[in-house]
Amino acid sequence: MNAGERVLIARLPSIRRARGYYLYALDGNRWLDCWVEGGRALLGHRPRGVSHRLKNEIDKGLYSPYPNKWLQRLKLALMRLFPGYVQVRIYQNFEQAILNLKLKEHPIDPLDLSAESIPTVLWGRPLLPEHPRAEYLFPILPLPGLSEAQPVLISSNSLLPAADSHPISPVILAALTRSCTAVSYWRGAKKLNKQGGISTVISGTDKIPWPSISTAVWKRRGPYLSYRGKAGEYVKLFEYLFVHKILIAPSHDRPSLLFPGASRKEITLLGGKELDNV
Repeated sequence: MNAGERVLIARLPSIRRARGYYLYALDGNRWLDCWVEGGRALLGHRPRGVSHRLKNEIDKGLYSPYPNKWLQRLKLALMRLFPGYVQVRIYQNFEQAILNLKLKEHPIDPLDLSAESIPTVLWGRPLLPEHPRAEYLFPILPLPGLSEAQPVLISSNSLLPAADSHPISPVILAALTRSCTAVSYWRGAKKLNKQGGISTVISGTDKIPWPSISTAVWKRRGPYLSYRGKAGEYVKLFEYLFVHKILIAPSHDRPSLLFPGASRKEITLLGGKELDNV
C-alpha cells in the first residue's frame, strides 16, 4: 500500500479479533472486510486448519530456516494452485525475488490486463477464473499478515535462475502450504496422483455461488470486484461504506473481494443504491 492507502486503513478502530471476513472491534462493532489485505485474507481471517498447522510446527521447536520438508511441499501446492508452470522459486521477500531473477519490471495485476495482452511478469490471484499466463508469476499468498516469503512460478526451464530458493522458516512454509492447499481444493483441484504427479480439473470458481452485486458499480471476476465508476466518485463510496462498517479497497484501482456469507443488507450497501441520497 502507498502512504495514502495506509492512512485510510489506519482509520479502523482497534480490532480485538477476526473470524471469516468479519472484524470485531474493541468498541463492540463488527466490520465486513472486503479489502482482506489486498487478497491475502482470501480464505478469511484465521483460515481453517492453519492455526492447527502452525501450532504443530511451533511445538517441534524448529523456528530457524534450516532445510525442512515444507519447502518442497509448498512448491507442489503452488503448482497445483497455478497449474502449467514448470518450476517454483521461493524468496525471502518481493525485493529479493526481483533482484535474484534480474527482472526489470514489476508484476502487473491480471485484473488490469486487456484480453490481447501477453504479460512477462504477473501477480497471481487465486480463484481468478481464466487466470492469464506469464513467464513469471508472483502469487499473492492466501495467508493474512504474512510478507516473509515471496514465491515465483516460472513457465520455462530456460528462464530458471541459477540461484535456488532462499531458506525460510518451516513454521511459515507449513502455514503457507496449508492455506494454498485449501484454496486449491476450493477451486476444484484434485489431490496428487499415486505417481506424485499433479492432476487438476478446470477451475470450478464459476460454480461457486458468489453473491450477486450491482453491475453498475462493480465488475465481478470470481471473488474480485473491480470498481466501474469514476475515480473521484470512489472516495464518496469508500466513506459511505466506512460509516456502515464495511471496508473496501482503499483505492479505486485496487479490487475489493466479496464471498458467500455476506448479508443482503451488506450487499445492498455495497451496490451503492442509497449513495445518491447521502
